[in-house]
Amino acid sequence: MSNGNFDYLFKIVLVGDAEVGKTSLTTRFAYGTFTDQYISTLGVDFVVKTLSMNGHIVKLQIWDTAGQERYAGIRPIYYRGAKGAVLVFDLTRRQSFLNVEKWVEQIQRYASQDIPMILVGNKLDLTDTREVTTSDVETLIDERGMKYFETSAKVDQGVKETFEKVSELILQKEMVSSQSVSPE
Repeated sequence: MSNGNFDYLFKIVLVGDAEVGKTSLTTRFAYGTFTDQYISTLGVDFVVKTLSMNGHIVKLQIWDTAGQERYAGIRPIYYRGAKGAVLVFDLTRRQSFLNVEKWVEQIQRYASQDIPMILVGNKLDLTDTREVTTSDVETLIDERGMKYFETSAKVDQGVKETFEKVSELILQKEMVSSQSVSPE
């Protein structure tokens, strides 16, 4: 499956409400930077990052989708072909957590029913204004069978681990899939 300087190409979509920190997570992971200024994503933006995983070179296309309702009609186009998804909510905004179920349904409808998904509670650094409890999250991840990370793009906590885990889950799925295809 080698193509030039990488073995695998994985499209990963970041979804979630507006202002939960999808762009900040993406920027922190891809470039190691953070800005306090909020800049609304227009439709979609994407970055490319290459990782070495289990002896393979994996190229990630990370698609940062706009969370605003006005982009709801075009968002499904960006989900197509995704191999993994990162669903982001803001630990300081309970409503963004309650909306996670909507994002899960969209991903499963437009990408794949069995797509590897990681749930991310972002803005961990804002402990004084936290509105989402650990038990709330545990109930959801148990029901959905998702991995969960708490992150802070601002202080660079849990960001790399999140993207590495979703990449690892995709790679495992790809390896199993390629092994189940037997030559005729």
